[in-house]
Amino acid sequence: MLNSKFRRLSRGAAWPLVAGLAVALSIGTASAADPANAGSGPASKAAAKPQPKGSAAAQARGFTIETVPAWVKPVAADPAATMDNAPVQFLMRDFQTRISERGEVQRYLRSLRQITETAGLEQGAQIQIDFDPSYQRLVFHRLEVLRGQQRLNRLDPAKVQMLQRETRLEWQMVDGRKTASLVLDDVRVGDKVDLVYSVIGDNPVFNGKFFDQEWSLNSKGPTAQFEYRLLAPAARQIRHRVEPARISVSSSEAAGVRETVFRRLRVPAWSADNLAPASSFLEDQIQFSEFGDWAEVARWAEQLFAPVWAPDKAVTDLARQIMQDAGPDPLARAQKALDFVQTEVRYFGTEIGENSHLPVAPGKVLAQRYGDCKDKSGLLSALLRAMDIPASPALVSTLYRDDVNTLLPSPLAFNHAIAQVTLNGKPVWLDATRSHQKGPVLQRESLGLGHALLVAPTTQGLTPLPGLQDALRVSVVDTFVVDRIAAPVQLVSRITYVGDYAESARSFFAQTPVAELQKSFVGDYLRAYPMATPLGELQLEEQAAGNAVTVTQRYQLTEFWRFPEEKSLIGEFGFMSLADPLRVTERSARTRPVQINSVGLFRHKVRFEFAEPVFGKPSSSRADDRQKAYELRFRQNGDANTQEVEAELQMRNGRIAAADWAAHLEQVTKSFVRLGQTIQFAAIDAKGLDNLREQLRLLDRRLQSGELKVASRDMADAHFKRLVLNAQLDSGRLSPKLRGQALMQRGIQQDHLGQPDLGLQDLQAALALIPDSAPLRASLAVNALLRRQDADALRLSTEALALGGTDDGARYTQAYSLYFMDRPTDAQARFREILESRTEQERSYGAIWLYLSARKAGDDGKRSTDALLPTGRDPGWPLAVLNYLRGEATMDTALVAARLDGRPDPGRLCELYYYAGQKALLDGDKAQAKQWLRKAVDTGVRGFNEFNFAQRALDAL
Repeated sequence: MLNSKFRRLSRGAAWPLVAGLAVALSIGTASAADPANAGSGPASKAAAKPQPKGSAAAQARGFTIETVPAWVKPVAADPAATMDNAPVQFLMRDFQTRISERGEVQRYLRSLRQITETAGLEQGAQIQIDFDPSYQRLVFHRLEVLRGQQRLNRLDPAKVQMLQRETRLEWQMVDGRKTASLVLDDVRVGDKVDLVYSVIGDNPVFNGKFFDQEWSLNSKGPTAQFEYRLLAPAARQIRHRVEPARISVSSSEAAGVRETVFRRLRVPAWSADNLAPASSFLEDQIQFSEFGDWAEVARWAEQLFAPVWAPDKAVTDLARQIMQDAGPDPLARAQKALDFVQTEVRYFGTEIGENSHLPVAPGKVLAQRYGDCKDKSGLLSALLRAMDIPASPALVSTLYRDDVNTLLPSPLAFNHAIAQVTLNGKPVWLDATRSHQKGPVLQRESLGLGHALLVAPTTQGLTPLPGLQDALRVSVVDTFVVDRIAAPVQLVSRITYVGDYAESARSFFAQTPVAELQKSFVGDYLRAYPMATPLGELQLEEQAAGNAVTVTQRYQLTEFWRFPEEKSLIGEFGFMSLADPLRVTERSARTRPVQINSVGLFRHKVRFEFAEPVFGKPSSSRADDRQKAYELRFRQNGDANTQEVEAELQMRNGRIAAADWAAHLEQVTKSFVRLGQTIQFAAIDAKGLDNLREQLRLLDRRLQSGELKVASRDMADAHFKRLVLNAQLDSGRLSPKLRGQALMQRGIQQDHLGQPDLGLQDLQAALALIPDSAPLRASLAVNALLRRQDADALRLSTEALALGGTDDGARYTQAYSLYFMDRPTDAQARFREILESRTEQERSYGAIWLYLSARKAGDDGKRSTDALLPTGRDPGWPLAVLNYLRGEATMDTALVAARLDGRPDPGRLCELYYYAGQKALLDGDKAQAKQWLRKAVDTGVRGFNEFNFAQRALDAL
């Protein structure tokens, strides 16, 4: 079991293994659960009448009411003590413990809390005190509400309820502890609650040895003044440990009694920190122990486990049966014994009184077929010894783990029991409570528990246990099967959980319906691969060679490949299993270290298997990302038909210091980027690539020789792109969606080459494959505009925007259509919308068309564009055109600006001449307009809108 005091300050049980050996010093939990805030003052005149401890009424109620013991020293409030604001504040918390000459332990607690806000009324008015009636006695001294100068007695024996809640029953443990519960009447904001009581008695299982721990922090609110006073015979060697920077210590001795006082002022309220290791809270704790060293604790534990070694016929008979069934191999015998204790003896603990630590005799455990961790480890040890296999119980801490050696030696250091078994001459640490373990005994060793105290006569100190740094925890193999590149990809995922991860998985499988189980397992994959569809049900497979279980799930991935810019086929994949151990849930600055629970090895392999050769020569690479707390390793290998990438994450450090936290966050952020990778290959097979290379060489020769004339580099590029797209469309590697994408791009190239009718064929073919594509609608709109189908262009560009298109190209097409449909006012409105973008203002094209639309509508084009001129330092082309239209530049000036790299640029000249022709038309000079428009067409840059618009205008003239 967990220490009952610490449990309220810890994260709670994160793992079922936490439940086990009872180690708490059961003194009643009011010191932390209902932190006593003490102060001194005169006794209430209305105090309840003291009752003798042996009276019938006291026995019936389970507590007595007595005066404050004479040995208690009143503590005066420190006038300098202050505290933080909170709904409930503690003016004082006073703990006093006395160990008498006869060894009786009396614990006196007094708290004085004040309620400052309405939010604190419920908590401030509740009193709860835990104790174990099998060896402890509860004594109330005073319970009063202080209101101004009044002291109002609230200690009504009839209102004290004795509850036996068995809060750890969910952990299969019954401890017999009781809770004295009292809800105060008539408590108001501003009241102070003065609670004084004692808990007398100590668990006899400790043979009179004293040890304790107390927290200066309190979960219910801040404390102005905290004190702990220990009175003990001077001859008793009781050591203590505190953090001197937080808690002051003073000691004195008189008449053979040593008095030690621990004091702390302005104590903040305890706040949860689920990421911090348990040991980081020890700076706020006082530890006591009368044990001189770990060897002395081991001697005490050895006496407790003495019944384990006593001969027992039932145990001997079972051992004989196991040997008969398993044969002579010690490993087989140990495995059968472990199987029996883990699965045939259920976990349940009756930890009342001495049984909190005293194991039940193995014969009785065998007869009742249940026991807690100490009982089961004792039975396992007895069975193995009966088979001449050396074995002994061992105490461990699932809470402190490696930090247990920072504690004072005492039973409080441990909360679980396992067994050390010698197999093949080496010690193996086995946990008899882990009922979901399977496989060979050597694969079941408990890892990562830090240090153990072996219950053996030779024990002199703590023994380091095997760590998790090199232990495999999870191994994933994702195989992508590509029978045909254009078809959906098949993914087979095999996740193998090892060790305690496998045990958790088995427990989860056993308790979870199949539908819910599948949903939980496929979630990560559906997030990583949104195009995936699960095929069939999960398959669960035990790995006979080890304590491991494999989960297999199949998926179909539709449209797995992307085709960005119609260059290569790209698939994205990820190493999701490595993300969980690295994932950070807290990114703020820290004052406490961070506990990393996922120490060990995590492997994730991704393999692509193609039915046809896809890659060139074999490849191999490696990359390592070494950080302070972890190492991330990647290994890649491939040949013509396969590619395989294996990633391995080794979490080496179980703790990140607060000072290293910011750097760790930065490192993790960078590493996360590497957990998503891509596979890339050509959309054309090898034969197709050879043919394409020859066609590209021929095209290049035709262009170089002048056999094929082009007016601009853009037109040459269109010829090359069209050849590549032809080969990609002929390859058979494109899915219907990607084929539609390639057809769209080929249609665009046809338009660039002045062949809009061919472009329309490709674009319509694409429409049948990707009917909801906004870019395709926008491309069809441009094609319609080039074919002078202005109404269709307007409709299609409007549809593109309705489908979610965000490219300003569709808006320009809308506006051009309106201009050519002789709706210049509507065109002006569209161009003004476009020019709301600062980028479009700087580009000047929108302003040029706004000028032309305004003139066509009979407005002043110059005034329409006054507020929309570029503001950049070097706006560049086509500002010269806009200035020419506005009458602020001559044609000669504009022609100079149309030069690029010292030469006239055909594209710029086409634009300049077309817009000059439009201006001439608007000015009424048709002859000049024809000259400029003819010059625009003569540039031959068929891929420019202005070239096609110039042809349209010439035809109209």
